[in-house]
Amino acid sequence: MLIARFPPTLGGAEIQCSRLSGWLARNGHDVVVLTEKSIPDQPDRERVDGFDVIRFGTWGGLPWSSLGYGIKALSYLLTHKDFDVLHAHMIATPAITASLAGLILKVPVLIKVTGGRRTGDFSTSQSSFLGQVKLWLVKRGHSRVVCPSQETYQEAKSFGIPPERLSYIPNGVDTAYFSPAISLKSRLRSSLQWSESALVAIYVGRWAKGKGVETLLDLWEAGASRPDFPWHLALVLSDPAPEAMAKRIQRLQGRIHTAYGVMDTRPYYQAADLAILLSEGEGLSNFLLEAMSCALPTLTTAAAALPDAEADKTGTHTLPPNAQAATESLTYLTQLAKQINRLATLGEAARRHIDKNYSLDQVGLSYLTLYKNMNCYDKSIHG
Repeated sequence: MLIARFPPTLGGAEIQCSRLSGWLARNGHDVVVLTEKSIPDQPDRERVDGFDVIRFGTWGGLPWSSLGYGIKALSYLLTHKDFDVLHAHMIATPAITASLAGLILKVPVLIKVTGGRRTGDFSTSQSSFLGQVKLWLVKRGHSRVVCPSQETYQEAKSFGIPPERLSYIPNGVDTAYFSPAISLKSRLRSSLQWSESALVAIYVGRWAKGKGVETLLDLWEAGASRPDFPWHLALVLSDPAPEAMAKRIQRLQGRIHTAYGVMDTRPYYQAADLAILLSEGEGLSNFLLEAMSCALPTLTTAAAALPDAEADKTGTHTLPPNAQAATESLTYLTQLAKQINRLATLGEAARRHIDKNYSLDQVGLSYLTLYKNMNCYDKSIHG
């Protein structure tokens, strides 16, 4: 596995890499993760959940830190030639490093794209010269490309990557760990200092353009003055909010609860009533998968919803395309507050859908099958 950052640094790609690595290790496979040191005093090498994590120290900021990582990771791969598959996460330095090593060592390479639309690999890479070079190299190479959603699959296809090099494998969630805990809800709310009587919607993720956090603030500012809007908002963010946004949150004190850099989000899901994601595009949201696995119904934009998010079957309310997200969400939440019993029914549907379609066991087996097929295919080419 090649990835620029790795837990304790949190993000969608990092979470999925960690989960898949752990699943492979538990099922008898040898996994090594090559990543950067996010903190200077991190160990160079450690054993995590049954697999090895090797961290390379780098220098300076971007692009020099990425260059340093690429050189060290490539050097490691060229001197440790016992790998069957190189799996890179994101179209970034790890993907280019894996592609070069795979070409030299004749080892199959898989690149997993992340995100969609404005916040995805293709859109962000096209905004810079170096990003365009990376995209060109991926397009002209021979690596397999995995897309976590049908939207990212179509983006990759329209960019010019041949269908025979593309695979669709969704993100996975550990359904045994992320599970409902109705009997603990009152105790969890007390520990988080959330109101016992309020309805709580939760967002977990980054504060970044396109993620819709500003829209959430618009929504709560509009709802706070209405007597028929009993909803509170829990923002569980990777980093503190920018100053201007922090002031808006402060004005809504009592209605918005914040937490930053949380390593274990499960108690927050188990204490909440609904998950809300109003972003402009997602590959396949870990947040939604985890929340639905904990039996939370969801409110999303069309761009953020799971690809198979049918309202009655998945507990998801998806806003119409091009809808005014804050206005439409306010109407829906106000109506839902009058039908509180529906929350449990919708949450049960969400849990069933995740169990059936997105469990980590299913996703792990899909990757394992792809790895084996890649190895057979590459060996037939290289003799």
